[in-house]
Amino acid sequence: MRRSAPRSAVLCLGAALLALWTLRLRSALLVGLIATRAYPPIAVLIPLSAVFVATGLQGSLVGLAVADLTLTLPLVAWCMSGVFASLPSTTERAARVDGLTRWQTLWRVMVPMAAPGVASCAVIAFLTTWNEFTFSMILAAGSPAQTFPPTVAGAYATEIATLSVLGLAPPAILALLFQRHVRHLNLVTPL
Repeated sequence: MRRSAPRSAVLCLGAALLALWTLRLRSALLVGLIATRAYPPIAVLIPLSAVFVATGLQGSLVGLAVADLTLTLPLVAWCMSGVFASLPSTTERAARVDGLTRWQTLWRVMVPMAAPGVASCAVIAFLTTWNEFTFSMILAAGSPAQTFPPTVAGAYATEIATLSVLGLAPPAILALLFQRHVRHLNLVTPL
């Protein structure tokens, strides 16, 4: 029932990493992304719904993952920009001098150094998509892509306690798995 949360989290991390690493106008990108968080998710629901109906994505996991990206991508990109800004710039230059390409520097040097921050961003992306209610209720209502919160909202009073405990299990397991990877973060504002 809730397979779109891991997909959305992975898509979000990949898109944020690529956007922040490859674009020259990072500051403008980050300001634009944060500006998209200024409006509530319900504001984009009607345009998203029209696009999803036209493209056949209504009620699908792919459509729900794309809709969740509008929530998670700005937040994760902002957090990851702080993580990468806190890394020493001399390390990247040294890797480039040693003959690594820009992508090799990213995957072999910078991502391993930023692993605790990337893990934190993965947790943030997963929890944001796991708890998302609005898009799932409207865009995936009654389909197999519907997420957990609308299911709990539509449950009988006797089932809500059981479903609430079940709903807490994946985030708790995720927290236990990533606890040793997330040591400390020194998030610096990227602008």
